[in-house]
Order: sequence, then C-alpha cells, then structure tokens
Amino acid sequence: MKKIIVIFLLLCAFPIYAHDTGPSFETALDGYTIDIGYSENAPTTEDTVIFDFNITQEGVHTTFDDVWVRIERKEAVVFATGIYNSEFGGPRLSYRFPTAGSYTIIVRYENDGETLVETTFPLVVTSASSGPFPLPSELSWGLIGLLLGAWGGVVWGRRWGSKMLH
Repeated sequence: MKKIIVIFLLLCAFPIYAHDTGPSFETALDGYTIDIGYSENAPTTEDTVIFDFNITQEGVHTTFDDVWVRIERKEAVVFATGIYNSEFGGPRLSYRFPTAGSYTIIVRYENDGETLVETTFPLVVTSASSGPFPLPSELSWGLIGLLLGAWGGVVWGRRWGSKMLH
C-alpha cells in the first residue's frame, strides 16, 4: 500500500509555473496580485521571450478566461493579441522583439468578457551581441564545432589512419 501511495505522489501532476526561477513582474492592484514571468533575464533581439501570466486574489488563484497583451514601443503598438487561458499550461506567449529599445507591456485579465484588472510594465531589450561570426549564436558555435571536428579528423587520419590500414 505504501508503494502505491509513493507512486501516486510521484506521478501526480502538480501545477508548475514557467517563471519560478526566472525574472518576473509582480504587482498588487485592486485586490489582485499580478505575476507575469518571462524567460530571459536580459532579453535581446536574438531571444524568444516566453511570457507566463498568473493572477491571484488573497493568495488564491483567480479564474479568468483570457489575457489581452499589447506590446508598445515609442507609443506605437508593435504587437497585440488575446491569449486563451487553457486548462493545461495556462496562458503563455512566445515573442521575439524586432528591435532593441524600451518597450511597454500592457496586460489585461478578463473573465466572461469583463475586465478584472489591467497593468503595464516596462521591459528593456538590448541588441543581440554577435559572436565570432555575424550569425545567430547557436549557428556560430555549431559551425565552430563542425570545423574543429573536421580539423581533428584530418589530424587523426594523417597520424594514425595510415597505421590502421597496414
């Protein structure tokens, strides 16, 4: 019986939020605590930033249907969308900022078509630093690895390859 309880506890689905260890914007407004997590400590134009939207009231998760998100830069709307609060995973948004600069993120939580609360927070995005080559960093390091592997193969082949054939 103890084994069944232990297995059950290990297999239970516990709510896990994407930003438990990452940065987040948290504020209290109109009796609600708004918690918006994002995946990058210092977002760059090369990063895809994942936003995670949560809201509580007196420490209890608040029911809401959707979140409306608007991203502005210099008072111009760069991106706007509604995100359905799905049963599994909750409302998430993946976004890659087109240019470096200061952005304002406007978030509105709604339930049954009525606004619960709306807030804004600033986010600074920097230019992507170019690595050894002017390519995305993953591709740059992949090419470096490929070149080092090819060089190592040539050296190994010249040194030990002819001995192995005889």
